[in-house]
Amino acid sequence: MPRITHFRDEKKLIDVTIKFMNDKFLTDLVGGFRPLNSPYQLISEIYSHGKSEPGAPACLYAKWNKNFKANVLTRLQKTEIQDDPMDNYFITISSLEWDKLKNSITGNSRKRFSASANNFFNHKIRSLGFECNLKMSSNSFSTSKKPIFGHNFWKGVFQYKNCEKKISGFIQNKPSHSNNILIEIKAENFQCLNKTEKEHRPRVTGNERKILQFEISSKGSSNFWNEADFFVKF
Repeated sequence: MPRITHFRDEKKLIDVTIKFMNDKFLTDLVGGFRPLNSPYQLISEIYSHGKSEPGAPACLYAKWNKNFKANVLTRLQKTEIQDDPMDNYFITISSLEWDKLKNSITGNSRKRFSASANNFFNHKIRSLGFECNLKMSSNSFSTSKKPIFGHNFWKGVFQYKNCEKKISGFIQNKPSHSNNILIEIKAENFQCLNKTEKEHRPRVTGNERKILQFEISSKGSSNFWNEADFFVKF
């Protein structure tokens, strides 16, 4: 059986590791590679865009205890990573959350998340530090039946409610039942361009209101609110 080679792109792995350590205010990677929340597990998933590859955390653990650690710490001490105008952030969705979130998927030929998922995504994205409420202005799932290199399984655009600023979200691979799902968020920064002291309670109006009315009438009010109860918590 051929040997599997992990982390072929050494520069990418160094950049991912440094960003992870900066975001978590870490000066070292400690502990073992087996716990699901270990830095070796999390960095491996970020490197693979949310895909869990067996053996990758153990490989990273072994690399860290060799020359790789010295290379990363040298970069941390002597250089700064130049921020891309569009920086990358990641939110994690558990398999249980994903199973419930799938209830908000609508459409036949072109599937998408309905407006009922707005509160869930707003809560998750704002937990990263974004300053004002967001809503999805557009989103869609891939129509391809097979994975295509360079194509995302899902993509969406979120707009700040207090200004015209927009950020993008991506799920690269189709989620599996047992793994957490990583959503990549591309944004310039956390700031709102028109931040006010008082944030207003989100209201549903216009086309968004019509879509919700259609969902309620098609599913029945009791079924709709049973599903929506999951999203209202956020």
